[in-house]
Amino acid sequence: MSLLDFGARADGLPASSPTNSAALNAFGDWARAESKAGRAVHVVAPPGTYYFDYAVAINCFRGISTLLFSGYGATFLQTRLRAEPWPVSGNAVLYGNRFNPRIRAAKKGATRVVAMTPAELGDYAPGEVVMIAGLDIQYGGYPPNLNYFDFVTIRSVDPRSGAVTFEPPLSYDYLADYPTYPLPNSWNGTRIYKLDHAGFTWNVDHTFAGFECRHEVEQGGNHVTVMGRKITWRDCVTPGFSETICEEFLAERCVERSYTEPDKLVKKSVRRDGKLMAGLGLQSSSIDLLIAENCTIRHVASGGKVMRVTNCDIEIVSPGCQFGFNESTRFENCRIGTANYLYPYIAKGARYNFVDGVNITYANGVFVVLKNDAWAQGGGITNWNAVPGQVLSFCRGKAGTSTADGSFLASDLGAGTVVSIEDRPGAIAIHTTLKHARVPAWSSGQVFIKHRNAPVFANCTGPEAVRVATEAERAGRRFGDYFRYLLDAKTIRQGAAFWGRSGTLVGLRATVVKPAAAATAMKATLGEMAAYRASTMDNPRLFQIELDLTIAGRRDFTQHGLRGAVGNDRVTYDGLVQDRLPADTWCEEGMPLLFCPGAPFLSNPAAAPVFELIFEFDMGLIGKPTVVHSGAT
Repeated sequence: MSLLDFGARADGLPASSPTNSAALNAFGDWARAESKAGRAVHVVAPPGTYYFDYAVAINCFRGISTLLFSGYGATFLQTRLRAEPWPVSGNAVLYGNRFNPRIRAAKKGATRVVAMTPAELGDYAPGEVVMIAGLDIQYGGYPPNLNYFDFVTIRSVDPRSGAVTFEPPLSYDYLADYPTYPLPNSWNGTRIYKLDHAGFTWNVDHTFAGFECRHEVEQGGNHVTVMGRKITWRDCVTPGFSETICEEFLAERCVERSYTEPDKLVKKSVRRDGKLMAGLGLQSSSIDLLIAENCTIRHVASGGKVMRVTNCDIEIVSPGCQFGFNESTRFENCRIGTANYLYPYIAKGARYNFVDGVNITYANGVFVVLKNDAWAQGGGITNWNAVPGQVLSFCRGKAGTSTADGSFLASDLGAGTVVSIEDRPGAIAIHTTLKHARVPAWSSGQVFIKHRNAPVFANCTGPEAVRVATEAERAGRRFGDYFRYLLDAKTIRQGAAFWGRSGTLVGLRATVVKPAAAATAMKATLGEMAAYRASTMDNPRLFQIELDLTIAGRRDFTQHGLRGAVGNDRVTYDGLVQDRLPADTWCEEGMPLLFCPGAPFLSNPAAAPVFELIFEFDMGLIGKPTVVHSGAT
């Protein structure tokens, strides 16, 4: 069928918007009848420009199980201000149903759960696809940021016992007592969520191919909402996608013009052979797997539970995952312009995650956080979005003094892992492996929760042909955290900060690929900072490395000595020139400072050196690279 058969006009006239909106709805009526009869639907939009109104045509794809909407050469312009650029495939409004029953605990691999209140199962039926999910890590966001989730097909419902059987088996353990919160909507604890809503069937397979959709008047950041079991876009130009409550999403050979945000409750999201003109950002671990292959991406904010980026050209890499925990991010065979801020902790507000003795208390490894969500009072429950297996750390400092920039971490002496999250009346309790009976005397009372592991960069290059440390070079270390900064005339600034690493620096490789020209004794000072004895977290001492940029070649700074074409290179520690790195100090934030006096190359970039830095840290517990999922009780 052709969209023109339903009255559409590809005439490029704004006045045709009502006609085209009505045509989309007429197509939807026909397609639903076809779908009800068990037939797949294919419609073609011939080349041309179609104006339409999202608010009028919003339900045109409702209730269509299998759809191919093809429009090679077509452009759809949405006319309504502040509306979305394209109609939705699904409409899983999780708070719009009467009940989302809470369930008892279930283990990974189970195909049966039991509702706590069997009477709430009245709206659920065999053959229906539902979501089983638990552990809210945002405490009130929408769609909900649930860390553990599975999409399953119901096989049987027993309204007397509350038993529900389904397939496939669960991929996570689910606790019955995940915290509940004082919210008007029900997406806390562990529940069965109904996904069909207002005539929309969530269990759909929709493919859109070959057309451009956007607003009549450009609106930045307004994405195409992707919702449904399986959604595919091919050869399209869009403002961007925001997939949510989706089992499988593929964008292939697509151009995404605005910033794209894979949002929440997505099992697998893939972008292949595409162009993301603004960026790709993930805010939480409520996305199980994100893959990007052979893409050009302006900005990647890493996140999700697992992220794999292969053979991509990327201008900027930065951290994402504000909620939950990013277990693994890997960039392989990528060209990366800059990745100079990948700190594993996120700070928000002057009293972020602060034990204030009232709203947040601590004793014997347990933090108790009131359910008041007061951001200014200890950070509120919104900031304490911990999941089992995450690392957290007390911060060093004067009691009652906090920091918002991530410094003053307290080494493994003040670090532990989250064991479980407990629901209590009016509060949540975060049980950890911390051994302190109370907040340590050397700590300010501030606590940082680690939101990501360090990314792995395998066989990646910068803007120049400089190789990053390989997996083989990283092997055999307790936690060998390699990271490469490639510096040239554009990145060398007086006082440039490179955040990202805390721990004991056990090795630094510096390779001057192209020495500085027309300069003598040109040095870069690395790590002009304080280092602390890990055993007591006191007695700060100056620690820095001076690198001579006028001599080409590789130099290795290690705990065993200084090797390579060192020239005037040196290590300064505790006020003295050393010939090796210190072995028993805790370095805050790795090597945070590059200092080139006067930023001399901004006016003469041809004279600028090009050099590579690869840091190796023993990060201990702070850098623990694995996460332990919660067990059922």
